[in-house]
Amino acid sequence: MVQQTKSIENIQANNNGRVALPIVPQFLDDPLSGYALEMLRMKRGESLIDDVLLEMEELASIEQIPIIGPLEGAVIQILTQIRQPAPKLVLDIGTAIGYSALWLAKALPNGSQIISIEIDAQRAQTAKKFIEKAGYQHQIEVVCGDVLDLLPSMEIFDVILQDVIKHVYFGADSRLSLQLFEYCLDHLHDGGMLLGD
Repeated sequence: MVQQTKSIENIQANNNGRVALPIVPQFLDDPLSGYALEMLRMKRGESLIDDVLLEMEELASIEQIPIIGPLEGAVIQILTQIRQPAPKLVLDIGTAIGYSALWLAKALPNGSQIISIEIDAQRAQTAKKFIEKAGYQHQIEVVCGDVLDLLPSMEIFDVILQDVIKHVYFGADSRLSLQLFEYCLDHLHDGGMLLGD
């Protein structure tokens, strides 16, 4: 099922001309995916973070905010949990409202850190509020800006989740996609994990 996206009249471009645009969350028709989501939802509500994630899913559905979704969230959580040694520093590229950052945080031990980059200032503020509501403000830092400007001067990460809105963010210049991929590889520890959605 495809829904219409919101008007883009109020979207603002950053200094490089790239813009942050809403997209429609994906809906799965596959019965197996539907079953997996139902099983996941039955397990939810075990902690404050699960309640906040559910609230974020509802907001994303109403306002058509691009989030990875609960099934993908569970997958990135599991993939992050199985990495050994446990990740100490994680980069989340494409914060939106902080949904993927919280799924990553569920996978990490105390003392680990997540840096999450969002190009849209309003969404970055919304993410900070949700992250604080879930109690993870000391573990997740939301940075507002363009990843192509910020990443070259950042440190090396154990895990990177690359989830920018590819077809909008890179526009007609596919070289930007390759440039971001190379930046990610340059900022990933040997044996690190690069995840993409």
